[in-house]
Amino acid sequence: MSTTRGKVDDMQCSLWSFGASRSRGKITTQLEDIQRAQMEQEKSREFITHLNCLYFSKRNDRILFRRNINAYQRSNYVALSYTWEPSPSETDLRKGGYSVQQMGSNLRKRSPVRDTVFTRARKYMKYFGVYLLWIDQHCIEQKGDAKEIGMNAMDRVYSRSNHSVALLTRPINYRVELQLLVQILYGRLVWESNDGLRLSQNTSLEEALGALELLKDITSDMWFTRGWTFQENYRAGMNMRLLMPHHPTLESSKPQFMGSIKGELCISSVKFHEEASKLCIAYRRHQPPPPNVCDHILSRAGRYTILLQYESDDGDNIAPQSMSPRIIADLATRDLTNLWDRLPIVANCCQYSVRLNSAQLRAKGYSLAMSMLALCLLNGEILSNHPDENVDVSAARALPIIKFLKIQFFDRLQSPFPDKALTYNKGCRLVNAKLTEEGIRTRGHVWKFGKLIRTRGFGGTSERRNSVGSVDGLEDWEIGRLRQLVRKLYTRGEYRLARRLNRFISQNCNSSRPQTFSQGWMVQMASVLADAIDHGKKLRTARLVGSRGYGNAIFVLDRRFKDQDFVFTSVRSKKEDSQRSDFNDVDKHVSLEVDLDNPEDIRRGKELPRLFTKRWIAGLCFFSKGSLQDVVFPWPESLQDL
Repeated sequence: MSTTRGKVDDMQCSLWSFGASRSRGKITTQLEDIQRAQMEQEKSREFITHLNCLYFSKRNDRILFRRNINAYQRSNYVALSYTWEPSPSETDLRKGGYSVQQMGSNLRKRSPVRDTVFTRARKYMKYFGVYLLWIDQHCIEQKGDAKEIGMNAMDRVYSRSNHSVALLTRPINYRVELQLLVQILYGRLVWESNDGLRLSQNTSLEEALGALELLKDITSDMWFTRGWTFQENYRAGMNMRLLMPHHPTLESSKPQFMGSIKGELCISSVKFHEEASKLCIAYRRHQPPPPNVCDHILSRAGRYTILLQYESDDGDNIAPQSMSPRIIADLATRDLTNLWDRLPIVANCCQYSVRLNSAQLRAKGYSLAMSMLALCLLNGEILSNHPDENVDVSAARALPIIKFLKIQFFDRLQSPFPDKALTYNKGCRLVNAKLTEEGIRTRGHVWKFGKLIRTRGFGGTSERRNSVGSVDGLEDWEIGRLRQLVRKLYTRGEYRLARRLNRFISQNCNSSRPQTFSQGWMVQMASVLADAIDHGKKLRTARLVGSRGYGNAIFVLDRRFKDQDFVFTSVRSKKEDSQRSDFNDVDKHVSLEVDLDNPEDIRRGKELPRLFTKRWIAGLCFFSKGSLQDVVFPWPESLQDL
């Protein structure tokens, strides 16, 4: 178990260990207390609009000067990702060969950064024709409040850059290693069959194992072991490239896709993670089970779109759970000087707008693991809490928080947009969550199902132009399907819903882009509704419960529903950036089939609705202003009375 500054990494401790100590009360009491350490987002827009960068002097490329740019408007700069401490594989540790202009001064000072860092960055910049460099050790002031401002905004530096690059130090020294790496990155060792990824027919188990051993060596590079480089890679996304040194004799053997930077292989980080993940999945499916060498690789270089998405029985590409548990687990394998830095790194990677003051929590002796759980819940992550869940409570309580999150997070998300399922999942969060002794309190709408609408008699499949879920206006074929639904609703006596749907169609019967997230969300749900009609799926009307405001909705059914089924929905646009702060927020949307343990009391307005998660459900909702109500999702049994 790792330690830092005398503190134990309790992310590896079981839930039992937190509940066993009554000095701070029950776990639910601790979570309620921890939320008091909330603080405002402190991601400075000024830091990004006046991003301090370096450039190499034309007269002497060992001298670097400064220039400010607005990174919201200009992304053509290199954001350098490297380890401050040298890797064991580095042989040239010389420093001071480069001089850098000091902040707020014309004076220059020898840099404490290793010479090879600047030399390699310079080669990359010349190859891609980029002349501005951002490097944290020089472009963030290294003391006081200015350092905190820069550290908090650093993830945006990488997400804004078109040229993020990571300096690996593990060299490729032999032709056989280079050839094997090329085979991996071309995807030639893996075959995508009808039932998933498998080793290709020409790939022996021994060859696959050799490839995985190479990947294990590469992902043991110090860059893959650090927490802050995890954030830099994740936030850079598609624009991150890996620079990997190679032996001079391999210069002529490099394939074109690895670039022609002398002494360096230039590889897309996304491509590396993707092919490494595919090979691990294919290798694990071999029978009999081969030696397990994949856990290390996947924790360092897992590609979430490969690991968290899969094909369902009916052929749809699905991703039923949030990425957050995987991000937290992978970050837990990385080294950090201060383990509490995990809180801001997770918040940055998961785009959490609610933050916790880690210094305050540490000073008061709170648990990092419980603080991480509170951070997730305060940002609206959904826990499965239904009493009928097949969760072994004793086993769950024996797990560390990393594994507990994996089994307790709601895992039946259903994105209507298969190509962007993980992006969709990122917005599946409760709004304005508050932690209480009873459970997680939030706001939204509770709906009671009404009439069943069968759509098989609406006619044959229509001709389509765009994919389901377009962010533009409704397509002609969608409008035709929805008009059919309007007529059906009139015949079924659902006059109010029919009129509201008809008015909505008229307002969105063109290809203009919606002006707000809420408008766009309704267009997307209308598109999903039209697609359901096109496939002859059953629909169900619904009305608001426990509210004086009139509300009507219609949901898509994928199974036989009971008469007493309810749905909870909430939608909230992301918090818009201010002149001072970049909130790094996401649009939130929830549409859950739920059980209620007190439906009659809710109708009478006696108490807050107590909701229990069942399934995700898509639908189009109409409601009046002021019809929101408070609800509570009780704690799952694994967290109760512990």
